[in-house]
Amino acid sequence: MSDKATSIDAYLDGIDPAFRPELERIRALVTRLVPSVEETISYRMPTLTYKGRALVFFTASKKHMSFYPSSWAIEELKDRLSD
Repeated sequence: MSDKATSIDAYLDGIDPAFRPELERIRALVTRLVPSVEETISYRMPTLTYKGRALVFFTASKKHMSFYPSSWAIEELKDRLSD
């Protein structure tokens, strides 16, 4: 897997190619919705940050993919997420 990746591109280069299109789609969607996000690796996962705080994390495992919104993002958007 991509345990030593230092960028999202490097991470995506090291995962199962079957997962790459969906993770690229998540990356593109968040970047389109929040154009000022920055990319980093945190907790060995691709992370998109907003104003210096982790906004979302996403990752590929052996048999599944995961998407983790940060707790502050959920709290901030809770009224819009309840629908």
